[in-house]
Amino acid sequence: MTTFAEAVQAAIPEADDRTVDYVTFCRTSFPFGNVGVREVYRAAARVRRADEKGLRLCVWCNRLAEPPDDTCPTCAKAMALP
Repeated sequence: MTTFAEAVQAAIPEADDRTVDYVTFCRTSFPFGNVGVREVYRAAARVRRADEKGLRLCVWCNRLAEPPDDTCPTCAKAMALP
């Protein structure tokens, strides 16, 4: 059985424990949802592709983020308080 760490390292060969934790806890619904190894691999691949292109992902939804808050316009608008 493949572990989450192995899935992350398959997508990001140079991934250390910190990267594995970031992908697992910040880019998937783990530990609150039922997360499979395939979802972890896809999240890691998405992080790798964004990093290679010098892009940031929204901390809430994985869309392209805009500085300085690292949120996309949709999430920023949704979180704006009246």
